[in-house]
Amino acid sequence: MKINQIVMATAMLMIFFGIIGFAKVTGTWQTIGSRIPARFTSGHFAGAYDPADIRGNYSFGEISRLFNIPLNDLGKAFAIGDENQYEYFLCRELEVLYSEAAREGKEVGTHSVRVFVAWYMGLPIDEGDVFFPDTAIEILLARGVLTNAQRESLPTRHVPAVTTNTPARLQGDLVLPSLDGSFRRQGQVQSNNELFIRGTTTFQEVIAQGIRREDIEAAINMSIPNTSRNIRDFCDDNNLNFPDVRRAIEELHRAR
Repeated sequence: MKINQIVMATAMLMIFFGIIGFAKVTGTWQTIGSRIPARFTSGHFAGAYDPADIRGNYSFGEISRLFNIPLNDLGKAFAIGDENQYEYFLCRELEVLYSEAAREGKEVGTHSVRVFVAWYMGLPIDEGDVFFPDTAIEILLARGVLTNAQRESLPTRHVPAVTTNTPARLQGDLVLPSLDGSFRRQGQVQSNNELFIRGTTTFQEVIAQGIRREDIEAAINMSIPNTSRNIRDFCDDNNLNFPDVRRAIEELHRAR
């Protein structure tokens, strides 16, 4: 009886670790907290990582290794400034660095990185309403793999590169200028009649401005189980385009 139990336990362990080993070989095994984008499943690029699945919490170092793009090109493309921070700079931190461009409706953030990676590598992507710093455009042109349509669209996708050397993650409780000339903490919603939403703004902050939760849910066609979540992370987790969600909420504010 004891021998049978030992044999059974050994067999179960072999099956368990065999499944894990097979999953790792086939690329379907992921540990908790791992950041591995989805792969193209068909067509010419089947098996390659899909840049459309890059999330806001991906660092430039991770993207460099996953897509085989020189880290120096990523850092310089988005004018991060301090080369020592290229490795750990997160995609979502671009929203703070390029907040002035966002005020003009030209969002530079995670989607900009997705499209930059796709165009840099010659991979397909739905670029949509995307903008790049002029430094990214220079690198893409020098790379020489853009299609004629992509190259011709670049003048309409241009924003000036930032000149700061301080990554957003290192700025702590950054005080940002408001549109009315006052100052507020990062992520805080405007207190005047114009609503300006950053990725760090939470749904609760928006609701506090008088926009009903059910109206937001109807506008984005999705329920919001936790209003304390920041909007950027919510979009990343639910495969929503942050600029589209932001515009929908701002439309609700203007319609009040």
